[in-house]
Amino acid sequence: MNIQLTDIEIKYNPRTQFDGIDDLAKSINELGILQPLAVSKNGNGKFVLLDGQRRFMACQKLGLKEIPIIERNLDEQQQKEVPIATDYFKDKLKISEKAVGVANLINKERKVTEQTLAKRYGWKVKDVKRLLILATLHPEVLKLIDDGQIDIHRALDIAEVKREDIQIKIAQCLARHQHFELLEALEEIAFELPFDDTFTFEQAKQDNMVGIVINDIDGERVFTYDKKYYDTKNKEYEEREKKTYAIQQKKAQQRKEKEYEAEQKNKAETKEQRAKERKTAKTKYDKTLTTFQDSTKQFLTKKPKIADIHLLIERFSHQICMDNCKFILKAFDVPFKTSEMQSADYKKEVSRIIKSIVKNEANLAKLIIYVDYLSNIYKTTMFDMDGVKKMIVKMNK
Repeated sequence: MNIQLTDIEIKYNPRTQFDGIDDLAKSINELGILQPLAVSKNGNGKFVLLDGQRRFMACQKLGLKEIPIIERNLDEQQQKEVPIATDYFKDKLKISEKAVGVANLINKERKVTEQTLAKRYGWKVKDVKRLLILATLHPEVLKLIDDGQIDIHRALDIAEVKREDIQIKIAQCLARHQHFELLEALEEIAFELPFDDTFTFEQAKQDNMVGIVINDIDGERVFTYDKKYYDTKNKEYEEREKKTYAIQQKKAQQRKEKEYEAEQKNKAETKEQRAKERKTAKTKYDKTLTTFQDSTKQFLTKKPKIADIHLLIERFSHQICMDNCKFILKAFDVPFKTSEMQSADYKKEVSRIIKSIVKNEANLAKLIIYVDYLSNIYKTTMFDMDGVKKMIVKMNK
């Protein structure tokens, strides 16, 4: 069946670029049209082209009046679907053409959804959804995708931006900086709003100046596209920061002054307290010296009894350490076994030996001198034999 070329309309083909029209025209001129064009009747008496636009354009170039066709009885929705489905499967469509074409097929009234299309043509639902997102992008952005300057991943990110002029700027930025992601592009062409207790996200939202909100590892980052608004709010923020800093500096200075005053007061109180403590200690020391003086006079003027001498010896024996006890026992050839004796046993033996030697007042005086020298021996430690020998020489003298 042939119809007039002028009776054919191109309404729903998403494809925008066609290569090799001249070569195809030469082939048709020599061999004729080997494959008729697929069309469907339109409501106005014309025919809608379903498949074969390259052949249609070649025939126009040749100036043909009639063209062979195959007529399909399709409704308007089906007429929309055939061109995109046909070229989609032939993989002749660019990303932008696929996106626009699939978007044109969605018809909520006819319940044609992404799930319906995916099932009908064997597409993946996620691919259809991605194409619908890409269809919201400005044509200039879609062209950068078609040219390979922006990949699908970053193009889907750009779709989060609703303003088309900003979409274009971000796309151009990403095309210039291939290593950039959406956030880095926003940092270059948009303006991040500074929020605090005075200027909040809600206020920016009421002002209708929130461009996009990006979730970062540090939290939500809010960008505006209005430089004047950003400059105003940033200036206000910096002024508040200066005031806050000045207040904090003043408080810090006041705190420092208070700490200094407290430190000085504490030093004065400490100095006064130490003076009191020294005075109290001196009084106590003087009293102790007086008591010692009285006790010494009483002790020296009193003729001690043998019981007093023995009491002194017991006190002496009780106060000396275990090593010194062993030293005295060895000095007097008293046999002992360490494993069989306790502290009280050593001290008892030492007391017994000394009591057997000290019998009178003269012996007691000598014992006092002996104790004095013996204490120096203890200071040298009983393992320092040279020190012990030196002290013995002094005692003998």
